[in-house]
Formats: sequence, C-alpha cells, structure tokens
Amino acid sequence: MQEIDIQGLASQITQDGFCFVRGQQVRARLTAIRADALADWVALDASWDGMPLDEYMADGGSYRRRRFATLSAEAQGPIVLEPHQPHYQSREYNSLNGGIARIYEPYPRP
Repeated sequence: MQEIDIQGLASQITQDGFCFVRGQQVRARLTAIRADALADWVALDASWDGMPLDEYMADGGSYRRRRFATLSAEAQGPIVLEPHQPHYQSREYNSLNGGIARIYEPYPRP
C-alpha cells in the first residue's frame, strides 16, 4: 500500500478544492501517528443513527438527512469542533437550496 503524500494532498486541495484518498491509506496513516486514533470510530458511526430530516429542501423532498458542524485545524494542531452556527451556501454554489442560512441540529459533541 502506498503511503500518503501529505504535501501532495495539500497541493491538490489547494488546486482542485478536494482530493481523494483510499480509506485503507487514511487508516494506516492515522494509526501510524497514534495507535488508538480510531478508538472512537464506533461512536462516530453510531452518530449517523437517527439523523434528522433536512427540512430546507426547496423541492419539498424528504430524501436527505443532515446535521451540521464546523471544524477547524492547523497543519500540526488538533481538530477543533467550533461553536454551532448556521450553514450557508450561495445560490451560485447551490442553486436549489442556497441563499438562506440553514440551521441544522449540531453534531453531537463527544
């Protein structure tokens, strides 16, 4: 399995706005950094149970469920769960549901 090139990923995110990394590579990288890095995976997985219905669907759809959280991180710092806030996307970015501040249930704090 190929090791993750962190600088390469950072460059790709800067250029394209996203990158794809295989789950096996992420797992290997995380557990190499800290053996118990995935110890809370079961709790994260369970947090998807009972996801509230997205009531902001402009097409009236009831096919999407959502919670919302804002996280921040520095290159070598911890990932921080920021205070809860509305989710906003412009109409240019999301022509169906954009243009309003959507308030979703927060992600449950650990």
